[in-house]
Amino acid sequence: MSDNAASHRGIAPLAALPAARFPIQMSPISSEPRTPTRTPVTFTAPQRRPQRTTALGRRVLEVLGYAGVDRSPQRVRRRRLVQYLAIVMLSLSQIVIIIVLTVIAGERKSPHPEYPDQTELSVCPTLAVWSLLWAGRLLLRLYLVSWQFFRGRPITTSWWLRWQDRHRVSSSPDAICPLTWRGCHVLLEKLDPFITGMWFTMAILFLGYHGRRCQRSAPTVSAAMYTIIVVVSTHFFVTTMIPMLLDRTQAEELNDRSLLSREEVDRIPLVLYIPLPSTSPITPPPPALSHSPSISPYPTPAERKRFVFFRLPPKRSKTDGMDLECASPSDADSEWERTFGPSPYPLVRLPDNRASCGICLEDYEAPRRLTGRGDERSESGSHAHGGNETYELAGAQVTEVRVESPRPMDAGALQLADSDHSDAPAPLRLLSCGHVYHQLCVDRWLTENSRRCPHCKALVEVPRRRGTV
Repeated sequence: MSDNAASHRGIAPLAALPAARFPIQMSPISSEPRTPTRTPVTFTAPQRRPQRTTALGRRVLEVLGYAGVDRSPQRVRRRRLVQYLAIVMLSLSQIVIIIVLTVIAGERKSPHPEYPDQTELSVCPTLAVWSLLWAGRLLLRLYLVSWQFFRGRPITTSWWLRWQDRHRVSSSPDAICPLTWRGCHVLLEKLDPFITGMWFTMAILFLGYHGRRCQRSAPTVSAAMYTIIVVVSTHFFVTTMIPMLLDRTQAEELNDRSLLSREEVDRIPLVLYIPLPSTSPITPPPPALSHSPSISPYPTPAERKRFVFFRLPPKRSKTDGMDLECASPSDADSEWERTFGPSPYPLVRLPDNRASCGICLEDYEAPRRLTGRGDERSESGSHAHGGNETYELAGAQVTEVRVESPRPMDAGALQLADSDHSDAPAPLRLLSCGHVYHQLCVDRWLTENSRRCPHCKALVEVPRRRGTV
């Protein structure tokens, strides 16, 4: 009984213990030695918590409208509001400083002994008046900015809509004529940069002429003028020059780094070279002379007729005018291009000094001309022979034979192949700047070196695909 009681007393505390987390599976004992198993241990890098300052700065930028979803109406409104408030605060602070310093200059006596019992304002009135003119310009600018800001807000009041319809300009939002209430605002807004530049130039001249004297006799007035000059210069460089330089530098770096892909290069049009016609107004340069040219005698002056005022105007025949109207340059150009027959690519006429590739320095090859068309540059014997053949064929009996129409892929080979079975002329790439190069040369240049023209360094614009806006 004692053993049973002890066993019950020993089991009770064991039963009170919590159950094990993982169930223990009993496996039969084997006589083979066990090898310890290694479980792979993976360490995960601790994740960085976002800094509070970065989140706070991002939140501030979103509130100010300089971060967030692009082109969202809330962001645009916030940014316009922040810009408007910044301009208002800057303008009002300048106006207050100018007025306070001018009042102080009108009360304070000049410290220079040459001007006893005179105020600083009376000693240096030019700079003081010019500072007050800048305050007037700030008031005008503040009014224009406020008018533009409130005009952009959606106001649906009935009286405002009636007033806006009465003074609305129907042509364009920036139209000045006819000179209405809105046109006056637009005119003043366009004249503001001119007024600012003129004021700044005259202020520099006044400081150079009266600056040293006003510094000794009227330090308050000169301090106001120098403060305005510093503020205007800083505002110009921060808002105009620095963004312009940054945008230009970033655009140049982006354009120089990025090369054209093969798909973009294939979209650049291909053309074929043809020489200028003999009737072209662009004449090639004359050949070099091997001997000195003969000196032509001085022409005798023409006799001047008397009674100049009674001279009748020369008569022009109607036939000359009709011939000029009929023989237009477009007809001559199309007739010249027709002598080369149909080609798979457009034809480009180039003078002799531009008929060579600027990369490989090889001359361009023109397609073969069709027979039966006379050319002034060709030999006369071939023209006569061609004319006789045409005449004999015209008088002979013509038999119509129905043949299959040529395929588009064979048109180039049929028209561009030479009589000696030579290769067809290589096509040329016509860049957006107007320069042409061999297709293989310029393709390698645009895909490996730069996306700029090798000659004029202009950025090559790739035409858009058909169907894309």
